[in-house]
Amino acid sequence: MKKIFLAISILSTLLITSCGSDDTVEIELGLSGTLTYSGTEISASDGLFGEVADGGEYAASFFISNAPITFNAESNQANFQGEYLINIVIYREGDAFASGNYNVATLGSPVEDKSAFVVYADLDNASSGGILAIGGTINIQGSGNNFTLTLAVDFENDVELVGNVAGEFERIEIPAQ
Repeated sequence: MKKIFLAISILSTLLITSCGSDDTVEIELGLSGTLTYSGTEISASDGLFGEVADGGEYAASFFISNAPITFNAESNQANFQGEYLINIVIYREGDAFASGNYNVATLGSPVEDKSAFVVYADLDNASSGGILAIGGTINIQGSGNNFTLTLAVDFENDVELVGNVAGEFERIEIPAQ
């Protein structure tokens, strides 16, 4: 298995919370877009982006919310103050980001080149780490801190997360595992 991808994805999944911490810094961000989750339209205004490459493996994590997000680099914990937080962790073979389609994978499945994990958390399920997607695709275009993400993601019980998010993501440091 791809250790770098799994370490980041599991860490990101387990450390999504809806409460703040004294050691976090609030970051002002500039995203625009609308997503629909389970038939409810939600705006996307805030985002974080971090990446790491090691030994020919690349992983990145996108955090998207409708309100300010805080990130604690020491604990690698993202906290959100809005109604929801979406965490997208992508993996690819190589040393850098590549635009294109990423297929949603599930924990326990083989990690393929250009795979992604997607976690949706709202105020009701944030403490449990959120809800993990079971399929779909994400098209990611861009470079640096500017990205456009087009999501068509499936969750259990015929719940979908669809829509577009575009703009500048605040860069965060994700330590290599």
